[in-house]
Amino acid sequence: MLADSFSQPRLRLETALTDLFALASECGLPTSKGPALKTLLEHLREPGFLTVAGGPGSGKSTLLAALFAAPVFALTAPAAAALHRHGKSEKRASEKAGVTEVTHAGAFPKDLLLAEWNTQSAAKTVTKDWLNHSETILFCLPVTHPWDRAAWDWLEALPHEACSKLVLVLTMADLRTAAELDAMAEHARGLCQAKHGAAPPLFIVSASLGLRARTASPHAARAGNGMEELEAGLLKILRAAPKRRSARESTRTAGIALADRIQSKLEEADQALAAAAGQDAEKIATARAALESDLLAA
Repeated sequence: MLADSFSQPRLRLETALTDLFALASECGLPTSKGPALKTLLEHLREPGFLTVAGGPGSGKSTLLAALFAAPVFALTAPAAAALHRHGKSEKRASEKAGVTEVTHAGAFPKDLLLAEWNTQSAAKTVTKDWLNHSETILFCLPVTHPWDRAAWDWLEALPHEACSKLVLVLTMADLRTAAELDAMAEHARGLCQAKHGAAPPLFIVSASLGLRARTASPHAARAGNGMEELEAGLLKILRAAPKRRSARESTRTAGIALADRIQSKLEEADQALAAAAGQDAEKIATARAALESDLLAA
């Protein structure tokens, strides 16, 4: 599952860091020479931000449900955008500025914010901020009407910095033949190349089939519907995000430096113990000799 693959490595890093700092404390080492544990953990725990955009009926909600095992929440007017996050229960909050906040329990990732955006939304101020903060922007193009003018107008108006985060997703792939899908994919790449000078990553999926497989079994193989390829590609993109790379590098640098200091301290302790053991051995030998000489004298 994408949520597990995204979250678990960071949880293991948190455990390793916490153990290192605890060991440093046991060794009597000050930890003030590098970043504080709290700071490092905050960087690691900073949630990723993923935006799923597309026109009405483009398969956004079904895609989210298939990716994260969350209940389908279809955007309806006037709800033109939704922000999904982990919570204690399934809950749909009231709308603010055209944005509905939705919390999900269960397997929904705790360290990922998901923005769902109907590109015909009037909530442009909020959703523009989403583009700036997003690490990845999944844009859904349904194979039933992939050349919708409004959708391509939105893509054409994307700021240059947002284009580098763009991933195209041809949805509802089970409704078209392989040849039709290949032709659509080639044409979509060509349009993006012409409009932005680069063709973004493109995935062809049937989220409904993927969701059906996941509903049957949370860990069911979903080969053939494109979801496995999308998850692998999305995970790679999220991990490569500059913010995440920076957090990994700062954690690695601080962790290795602290581990080296602990290792040096332990080696010093081993040397001190060896020296003490040598001194004790001399004392024991002297005592033995004294005892033997005293016994002879007696």
